[in-house]
Amino acid sequence: MRTQAKCSVVEDVAEHKHLDEILQFKNFSIDNISEAIHWTNVDGSFWDCNVAACTMLGYRRAELLSLSNSDIDPDYSQAERHANLDELRRTGKVVRQRRFHTAKDGRRIPVEITSSYFRYHDREFVCSMVKDISDLVKAEKEASFYKTLIEFSRDPVYVVDSNDGGKMFYANEAACAHFGIDLARLLTMRIADWDPFFDVKSLPEVVALIRQGNMGRLETTHCNAAGRRIPVEVTSNIMEYDGKELLYGYCFDASERKAMNAALEEAHRDLVAAQRIARMGNCITSHDGRFLSASEECAAILGVPAGDFPRTFEAYLEFVHPDDRERLRSASACIRRDRAPNLLEYRICRPDGAERVVQARGEAVFDNAGATDRIVVAIQDITEQKLAEAERLEWEKALLHTQKLESLGVMAGGVAHDFNNLLTVIIGNLQLLLQELPLSDPGRRRIEQAELAGRRAADLANQMLVYSGKGLFQSMDIDIGKVVRENAELFRTVAPRNIALTLVAAADLPPVTADPSQVQQVVMNLIANAAEAVGTQPGVVTLVTGVMECDADLIRRSRLVEKPPPGRFCYVQVSDNGCGMDEETQQRLFDPFFTTKFSGRGLGLAATQGIVRSHRGIILLESEQGRGTTFRVLFPVAENGDAASRKQVPGIAVPPESRGPAPVSGEAVRSIKADYLKPPGFAFAAPGGGAPLSAR
Repeated sequence: MRTQAKCSVVEDVAEHKHLDEILQFKNFSIDNISEAIHWTNVDGSFWDCNVAACTMLGYRRAELLSLSNSDIDPDYSQAERHANLDELRRTGKVVRQRRFHTAKDGRRIPVEITSSYFRYHDREFVCSMVKDISDLVKAEKEASFYKTLIEFSRDPVYVVDSNDGGKMFYANEAACAHFGIDLARLLTMRIADWDPFFDVKSLPEVVALIRQGNMGRLETTHCNAAGRRIPVEVTSNIMEYDGKELLYGYCFDASERKAMNAALEEAHRDLVAAQRIARMGNCITSHDGRFLSASEECAAILGVPAGDFPRTFEAYLEFVHPDDRERLRSASACIRRDRAPNLLEYRICRPDGAERVVQARGEAVFDNAGATDRIVVAIQDITEQKLAEAERLEWEKALLHTQKLESLGVMAGGVAHDFNNLLTVIIGNLQLLLQELPLSDPGRRRIEQAELAGRRAADLANQMLVYSGKGLFQSMDIDIGKVVRENAELFRTVAPRNIALTLVAAADLPPVTADPSQVQQVVMNLIANAAEAVGTQPGVVTLVTGVMECDADLIRRSRLVEKPPPGRFCYVQVSDNGCGMDEETQQRLFDPFFTTKFSGRGLGLAATQGIVRSHRGIILLESEQGRGTTFRVLFPVAENGDAASRKQVPGIAVPPESRGPAPVSGEAVRSIKADYLKPPGFAFAAPGGGAPLSAR
């Protein structure tokens, strides 16, 4: 029995020792577990805790066991504690909650608490496992931040599955609004459903390019639920998520930008068109003379392609007329020196030889330090304005001349009328006196000279009427070449012996409406003027007829205020190799009573101009001192070719009973010829036409 008892005691001791070892192991395990564990009584006071609980809160074991739940969680109210305890008692299940524990140093630690209820020796305990979730809370905050950032972004954000035909994996609210489709439906759609222009078969290639970093932005078109096509700019990148390769990015509605770009392009086109119409360009130069930019019209003004516009100011000067380069260089320096705008006109010499007049206005732009940073220049081609201004001045001169003409016409009409009445009486009495005197009477010669002087006076009055456009004449459709050929002998009598008169009369010219005798008068006046220019030295006067087309520019060069419209004209041209005329003489050449002759009356060319004006023609003049003069008188071709028809020139009053002035008489020829010696015969040249006069 003793042996059995002793064995029982040994077994009890061994079992107790084993239980102690198990208890020590459990305590060791609990103390070394990473999560904090503590036990509390039903009143919330700590009963026990492990090392991790002390470490988390920064207390020693004894300090922590002297505290209660309310000490480490001031926000944990009695009501909440009792409610949780009742739930643990009733259900027997664990309760999980997130709270904040306050450490010894005052730190608030976000924790997740898993609590369970148990009874031991009729005592109630709550065992809580506490986990520090600071990193989790931080990650959740960051996730919430980025989620909010994406969800409430105004730009549509998308994620598509590249391995499922580009199926929508995620879309934010802005993306749903962009497509006008709710999220549930959008997640069932693929790229081809909203982008009909995207080739789904190329998706693997696109993904490969994105991996290489060669593609991440493209422009395409999206279709929304309403069928509207929206131009968009899409960005893409690759992400790995849950074992899937996804494409993510955002799309930007480019409608407004496209509209703005279109508006800017239209504004640019309008600006280019406006500059082209105004022939005005703009350019910017740096402070050191380099061209930073230049509009297309600047290059057009220089007559070069836009890409060939000079790069530097010195290269630009090569296009400037040599006589104007120094002025332009000085003006550019003044802008920098005086810091004031500058306006300058100068000439441009284009590569094709054309010369243009430009007006340039430059202004300096300054940097923050007040130094000249760059110069902005507006350049305008004002060649046409200059020509128009010159034409206006010429027109004003011609208008003044016309006004003088009108005044002279009024005076000439009155004077010629009264003068002719007096001459009629004088010449009539002289003729009666001649009839009464015998042929042998020595006084007859004096009376004949007086009669000849009277007729010359009458001829002078008639020239004044012709100049003023008041002369009476009849016109018909005539061939100017034929008229010239038929009066060749008469024309030859006007030129002195030292001059060779050459006739180049074209055959079968179209008819013009003119008075033959007036055409004769024009030709004789021009030949007489040419003979005077040649002087006493041997010379040549060439008479040419022909037909030509006249454009508006050629007609603009004529010296008449009232100019005919462009069209076909027959012309009579008289050229000489005489002394020529300077510019001042040319400007006054057709003025009445202006003459360079010592004994001239100054009415020959004035009368010629009056005749040409009355026939709606024009006169072109080309002359250079020492190289001769060329007059070309042009008559518009008649509307019909009936050479037998006779009609009055519009605006010329011809009395029905009037037959017009008789063909030029011998006395008139002698009046025009003055004291020229009678020349020998003239030379005929082969018919042909003269070349158009070149512009002066």
